Amino acid sequence: MPHKRVHGGLKLELVPKPNRLSLARVRGLTGGTVQVVDSMEICMGKWEAVCGRLTDTDTRHGDLIRHPWDLGTMSEELAARAQHPSLALSEMIEERCNPDLTDALRKLHDPYWEAAFDAYAPRMATRPISDSNPAADPTWRPLRWLVAQVALDMNLVPDRDRAEVGEMAAGQWRPRQPDQTRERGRGPSR
Repeated sequence: MPHKRVHGGLKLELVPKPNRLSLARVRGLTGGTVQVVDSMEICMGKWEAVCGRLTDTDTRHGDLIRHPWDLGTMSEELAARAQHPSLALSEMIEERCNPDLTDALRKLHDPYWEAAFDAYAPRMATRPISDSNPAADPTWRPLRWLVAQVALDMNLVPDRDRAEVGEMAAGQWRPRQPDQTRERGRGPSR
């Protein structure tokens, strides 16, 4: 969608295609059809980035915030596809259904990523307001909640963490503070 701060253009990324990635046929710019990597396969990479690079405090890079943005943008399709999982999605659920994802969702509450989002969002195209998309330009918190909900909808969250991630999706989660009750009132140890 047009936006005064968005530069028009097309970015191509050429990478070797692993044999297990499925392809989909889409209409090309010239009217014919071309094969592209299926959108669900792309989402596997997005979740991988959220779980790995985004939470690696040694290599923080603000533009990595594009991965939660993309997952939020594709949330409706992801939720729909999760109802009838493909082989690729089934493999993704098996691979990602572990504490790494929950830890990544926790770390998205770090103020660093909210600041990175605030810097990144104005460069993205605005989305029109509609019944299915009531917020044309979401702020970081609703988008963070949406990503947690998509993780639940796609069954990517380990059973033991579902309640906690449900709190994140509802916007009610607060970082847990270490139990300091034993330290209060105690003098220096001898």
